[in-house]
Amino acid sequence: MSQEEQDAAIGRLVREKKEAETKLVNLKARTKELGHRYREFGETLSIDPDAITFDGDSAPDGKPVRSYDRRLFNIEEIERLVTDVQETERLIADHATQLARAGY
Repeated sequence: MSQEEQDAAIGRLVREKKEAETKLVNLKARTKELGHRYREFGETLSIDPDAITFDGDSAPDGKPVRSYDRRLFNIEEIERLVTDVQETERLIADHATQLARAGY
């Protein structure tokens, strides 16, 4: 491989690693947001399950409620998110290893 080809390969690895790091920051922000919502839901569920409604429904007795969006509880989205985080972390680690081997 010529020096020019090596430089291009290194540049590509650096760029892809940086893009993956940015993506990971966004993914982790989403996991944090969902974690906060699930924690809040879990607390309400354990303390006052009668106070929970979904999609803006009102409680039958008119008592104050916390309404949750059903879409929040989409296990497929959670699975995709977790998989995406794991794959992105592996990509970053792989690129870091390759860059270290190349002396960067």
